[in-house]
Formats: sequence, structure tokens, C-alpha cells
Amino acid sequence: MELNLTQEELATAIGYRGAPSISQIESGLRPLTNSKLVALAKFLGVHPSDIRGTKLSVVRSSS
Repeated sequence: MELNLTQEELATAIGYRGAPSISQIESGLRPLTNSKLVALAKFLGVHPSDIRGTKLSVVRSSS
């Protein structure tokens, strides 16, 4: 799932402190917890099951 957001914007929207958390999730180094999955689904306006197992990719750079 590609999002037109910076990692910083997404992190803030779902309750992480910053972009490194999103980078770690994207690269598979950190799991997306159930509570953050629910927050992400709410942010996107979808059901959590619609995005579970989907590869997360932030596509807009922060520059």
C-alpha cells in the first residue's frame, strides 16, 4: 500500500514519535502492533483487516 505521505507525517498520524519507526516497519525490522494497525486503519478510513499483511510504503520524501 503506497501512501502519499512523509514518514514523519504518517508517524505523527498514528502515534509514533518520528520517521525512524515508520522506516523500521517498512523494512521489516519492527512489527506494526495491533494498536498501531487500528490507528492506521482509522487514519486511512478502512478496516484493519483490509491492511493486515499489506506492505507499507511511504512514497513522498520529506525534502
